[in-house]
Amino acid sequence: MKKLIFIFLLLCPGITLAQPINFYFIHPGGEGDDVAAKPYLTRFFAYLTEQTQKEFSGKYVNDVDTAVKEIKRGLVEGAIVSPKFFEKYKNKFKLKEILKTTPSYSNGPYEKYYILAHKGTDVTALDKADSVDLYSSRKIEKDFLNEKIFGEN
Repeated sequence: MKKLIFIFLLLCPGITLAQPINFYFIHPGGEGDDVAAKPYLTRFFAYLTEQTQKEFSGKYVNDVDTAVKEIKRGLVEGAIVSPKFFEKYKNKFKLKEILKTTPSYSNGPYEKYYILAHKGTDVTALDKADSVDLYSSRKIEKDFLNEKIFGEN
């Protein structure tokens, strides 16, 4: 982890080490809010402080307008952002990718999703169906299904 922070600090010369590093989690459309995320952020920032001997503060932002305003105001010194946000704003704000994750359940650079059906189900018939019900423990948007699950653009 020290290497990550060292690289991060080199890329952000405006950071003064006497003050906490302002670190954001930016995930537009994400669940919850900053208040609900605060206990998790507190533990995460404590871990970073323990590993680096630097103080961290920050917040969770789940809407684009707030994230963009706070970046423009210079409040964000480092962030974990959603892939979609990174792709859209990397050039505008000169975002530098330091690390990206690959889920541990994947053998490659992409997440894998599975749609399960009962044994004997004719899945080829689903393509011709007027509608199909999919159930999930998390909220899944239609765009996510079309882009990530079904590969439609």
